This record gives sequence, C-alpha cells and structure tokens, in this order.
Amino acid sequence: MRPSCSLLRRTSSLRLTLSPKLAPSPVAPWPPVRTAFDRWLMSELDELRLVPFSVSRYTSGNWLAKALDLTFAVQRMTVRLLATPAGQSATHGDRKLIEGYADGVVELLDACNGLRERMGELRKYTGSLYAASHFLDQDPRQERISSGVAARATVALAECEATEKRCDELDKLRDFNWRKLGEEIAGNAEVLAPAHNHQASTDASTAELREALSGTLAMTQLAVAATWIAVSFKTRRGLPAVQQPGRQASGWTGKLRDLHKAVKEEFEKRRRGGAAVLDELEAAAFCVRSLRRAVAHGDGREVGMSVRLARRSGPELEERTRSLGQKVDQVYRQLIRMRVMLLDKLTQLSLI
Repeated sequence: MRPSCSLLRRTSSLRLTLSPKLAPSPVAPWPPVRTAFDRWLMSELDELRLVPFSVSRYTSGNWLAKALDLTFAVQRMTVRLLATPAGQSATHGDRKLIEGYADGVVELLDACNGLRERMGELRKYTGSLYAASHFLDQDPRQERISSGVAARATVALAECEATEKRCDELDKLRDFNWRKLGEEIAGNAEVLAPAHNHQASTDASTAELREALSGTLAMTQLAVAATWIAVSFKTRRGLPAVQQPGRQASGWTGKLRDLHKAVKEEFEKRRRGGAAVLDELEAAAFCVRSLRRAVAHGDGREVGMSVRLARRSGPELEERTRSLGQKVDQVYRQLIRMRVMLLDKLTQLSLI
C-alpha cells in the first residue's frame, strides 16, 4: 500500500527538522594559554600606547624615554630567563632559533651604535646654538647688531648647519635592514605558536623563554627605530613595518602592532610637514633658523626674541639628548649581555 502524500510530507519535514541536531557540532577552540611574560608585556604596551604625555605624545622625548625604559625592562626579564634551568636546557633543535636571535642582536647593536653617534652630534649642535646665543646676547633695546657680533654668530650657526648635514650623511650611510630583522622576529614568533595550544608538548618554561626572546627583539627594534627617526633632522625613512607571523602567536604581537600603527601615524604627520619628529629637536632647529634670519636682517629686537627662545630650547634639547643617550647605552649594554649568553648556548650545543 502506497504511503499517503501527507505521511511523506511529515516524514520529510521531520528529517529536515532533526538533521541539524544530528549533525556533528563544531569543536570550539581552546582559549590560548598566556605566559606570565605575555600578560606582563601586553599590559605594559597598553600603558605605553594610551598614556597621553602630550597632544602629540609619540613625538615627545618623554615618550621615547618611556619606550626605551620598557625595552630595557623586557631585556632584563629575558636575561633572567636565560639564566634559569630552562635557559640552560637548549637542544640541538633550538640551534637555528638561537642563531637567529644572536644575529638579530648584532643588527640592533649596530643601530644602537648609530644612535650613540647621533647623540654626540646633537650635543655639538646644542653647543653651537649656545655659542651663537652668547654672541648675540645683548640689550634688547639695541636696534642694530654690530658686524663683529654678526660674524661670530654666523660662524656658530654655520656649525649648526654642518651638524645637520653630518646627521643627514649618517642617515644615508647607516641603512639598517629593519625589514629583514622584522621577518626573522616574525618567523621565530611563528615557531612559538604551538606553545599557546593546549595540546603543545613543549615545556612551558622553555616556551616562555623563546617568547621572551622574540618579544625582546621586537620591542627593541621598535624603540630603537623610533628613536633613530625622531632624532633625525630630515629623515627619509619611515618607521619599519612590524612583521606579523602567519598565526597569532601571542597577545603581545597584537599590542605591539597597535602601538606601531599609532606611532607611525604621528611620525608621518611630522615627516610630511618637513619637520624633525622629536619635539625638542624641532624647537631647537626652529631657533637656529630664527637666529639665522635675525642676523641676516641685522635687527636687534628680532635677535633678542630669537635668543630668548634659544635659551629655553637649547637646555631642553641638551637634557633630552643626555637622557635618551643614557637609556640607549643601557639598552646597548643589555644587548651585549644577551648576545654573550646566546653564544654560550651555541657553544654548549656544539659540545654535546
């Protein structure tokens, strides 16, 4: 006996109703397991990105000092991890990673050396600005400056111009391969991705050490590159891109990407306007240009106003240069320590 049409419709309807329930449901991914290093660096990067030191916070010397401070703190944590038992238990499978870290440190050391040279040039710049201001320091009621004073000030201001040219030449000579270093950091972070999976068999402390090494190189790259661009008079180089791994390896990579984007936008505004990125450097450069125009006009009152500006801008740049130079030295010394420890690891592996 043939089933009725109504029975067929009911059976078909029941099948359609039940089939989604009978289909296997997708397995929800496990949440990533964050290391202590990852959680700490995520928090620090958030603070570094959001605290408004000024309207253009990323172009202030104060912000750059904070970025270098964080870099030094990340390095210290990594050095401590290198000294732990996990840091001493490297295997032959880790050789390529360790070699990559050691090579990255060399490139960052070279960049820090370039920054140390730049700080020396900026000290000369402020010295020449002081000299020009001293020669031109006179009674503001005097309407004209003498030819002798103008000649001495012109020589000092010419030294400022010569320093700007030397810094420009340094920018051309020291063409750091930031992109290559960024790709190496991203490659190392990709290797670390399984460490955040609940099925990972990698020892947790070893995974954290590797993650700290990648985070240290990435943070150092950003801070050193940003400082280098900021203390250039007319940089032709933009902030190097943050190379991201194929998979999201850890939370700090996303936070670092967000910070990089915010800093890059502020830097590009200055670069498009033809100004120095660092607030204190641009203020001093403006004073040099003002003094040069005032001397050329021979107007005593105009000179007096420019000298007063220089008296404020010169010490601010000198203090900022001194502070940033000290922090770059700290980063440089800690990089040397990291490289020595990494080379020791490679030596140990060659003896196994």
